[in-house]
Amino acid sequence: LPSLHNTHIFQCDFFDDSSPLWTQSMVFDWIIGNPPWIEANSTEEPFAAEWTDKHRKQQPVDNNSVAEAFSWRVLYLLTPTGYVSLILPAALLYNLGARKYRQFFFEQCEVRRMTNFSNLRGELFDGRATAPAITLIYHQALVGQEKPPIEHYGPFAINQIAKGHGKLWTITINEHEYQTVSPYEAAHGNIATWKFALWGTHRDRRAITRLRKFFSHTLGQ
Repeated sequence: LPSLHNTHIFQCDFFDDSSPLWTQSMVFDWIIGNPPWIEANSTEEPFAAEWTDKHRKQQPVDNNSVAEAFSWRVLYLLTPTGYVSLILPAALLYNLGARKYRQFFFEQCEVRRMTNFSNLRGELFDGRATAPAITLIYHQALVGQEKPPIEHYGPFAINQIAKGHGKLWTITINEHEYQTVSPYEAAHGNIATWKFALWGTHRDRRAITRLRKFFSHTLGQ
């Protein structure tokens, strides 16, 4: 068998500029991954910490998140028509500190599909998950080209069909668990956008909008 180590399967730090990924200027049509959900620090993750600090203004992340930094840097490895698909922490949609990340990310990227597994945290990964997850399919947005709506799927645990010993074998998504989100609304960075997409409806959105006209200084606090 041919040797695959460091020819097809590379052992390196993704944020290390001296790794073959960057020195050989590799590009890919599809990149699929599950980056670490950890915080970059100069002791344990020096390359990620350095990259995050260097790109803080153009590609911000919340709390030195390695996963968010990965979602940015991976774009440099794509062909012009390529796509990225990542498993990321759902917290990046809801954390107050991640608003700048959301604004920049949804402005600079074209997200084609998001699946929010927040309601299946206890069922996914054989129950070992401690934080809710989302999956994103996206690529770099083209300047001057209109973005399509983001397809958002939010399966609920109550609608799933268990197989043997109560374990989840397949994921069922009902019609009412699918919505579309405006990419331009997403670029505002508001948490409510994703709360409505997962738990609300268009009627809920209209009701909240009307209430804000009367309680604009208190609603949401």
